[in-house]
Amino acid sequence: MRPLRLNLRHLEGALELRRTHHFGAAARAISLSQSALTQGIAAVERHLGCALFERRPDGTFPTQAGAIFTDAVARALDGLNNVTLDQTNAARGVPLSRRVTLTQLRALLAVGAARSIRGAARASGLSEASIHRALSDLQSGVRTVLAIPERSGVTLTAAGLTLAQAARVTIGELEAGLATARAGQPQPIRVGAMPLIRVGLLPSAIAQLCAARPDVHVEVIEGAYPQLLDALLAGKLDLLLGALRETAPDGTIQRHLFDDELVMVARSDHPLAGATQWDPAAIATYPWAASPRGTPRRALWEAMLRQRGIIPPVPRLECSSASAVRSLLLHGHWLAMLSPDQFRIERELGLLTPIGGPFATTTRPIGVTMRAIWRPDADQRALLEILDGCVRSSLSMPGAAEGIAEKRGTPDLCAR
Repeated sequence: MRPLRLNLRHLEGALELRRTHHFGAAARAISLSQSALTQGIAAVERHLGCALFERRPDGTFPTQAGAIFTDAVARALDGLNNVTLDQTNAARGVPLSRRVTLTQLRALLAVGAARSIRGAARASGLSEASIHRALSDLQSGVRTVLAIPERSGVTLTAAGLTLAQAARVTIGELEAGLATARAGQPQPIRVGAMPLIRVGLLPSAIAQLCAARPDVHVEVIEGAYPQLLDALLAGKLDLLLGALRETAPDGTIQRHLFDDELVMVARSDHPLAGATQWDPAAIATYPWAASPRGTPRRALWEAMLRQRGIIPPVPRLECSSASAVRSLLLHGHWLAMLSPDQFRIERELGLLTPIGGPFATTTRPIGVTMRAIWRPDADQRALLEILDGCVRSSLSMPGAAEGIAEKRGTPDLCAR
């Protein structure tokens, strides 16, 4: 069953049924008749292909699939109902999930992506009339202008963009909940890993988590920051691990773990290796492997060179893969910026060596990025705590980076 076909009121009823254990009480809580709620949940069960609730003499209780699915529903509705489009809507006191439908949210997302009614219809498989009607009904339901027709197409307003973001998270949570409920297993923890983070941090944390919780499942997706951030905001990832941005992107919070100090790295027989004195300008004459533009590492590299009066050269290679960079350094007089842990094995084998540094201008904060409305479950909370513990352990080792501390103004989600 496609999550966009689900009825949000019935999903809210499933949450109330899990809480009250009685159809009558659940139906009253969401202002539906008992028969309507019974039929709605039965329809969800038929399309899902498994029972969500077990009827007993002492009440109605969720099955394993029902517990998994209602957990996802709770996250989805929580994200949607925490959205404030304007002060008028905030004062009404009616949950947003009772004023919109998933079909309407789907139409909003399609219009936002295509920037036109016609393009939205082609992309979504709905008719232009259906898209127009859904968008009109949605704006009436929230009493806010979400899209403005323009000569070039349709542009979402600030409120439209806010609601579209919440819609992506809601739909992503429901899709994941449906898939895991069908599989009969708890939803895996989905971690986005930026490629140039400290090599052993995440594997060590996952190993400890799996040892402590034998039933936990983890999915790690490695990629560039923009793609991982989009997946996080769409609810397809639970958290990102890697370099933090100077300002947390809209809809997210950042939690600082440690400060990573970068050094110049080269092959052990590089002309600059082992030199006690050398002309800083010389480093600009060698081929560089640098991170792509817009990344913190690229900015730190350029700042380090400019501080020494050097115009940053055009890098011969732009790459976010630490393994590719390490391999490249072994083939010629290349230079790159890496953290000491990222080439520890090659250094111990005598293959790579640091060239000067670390420099004060090449320290970057590493941490976790999460959706602002995210509420971690027990397994996710445990992973956050283990990450903290791994960092503390590494800081007690010689040469470890310093600086584990919460960034000012950043909440400790493990305390939630």
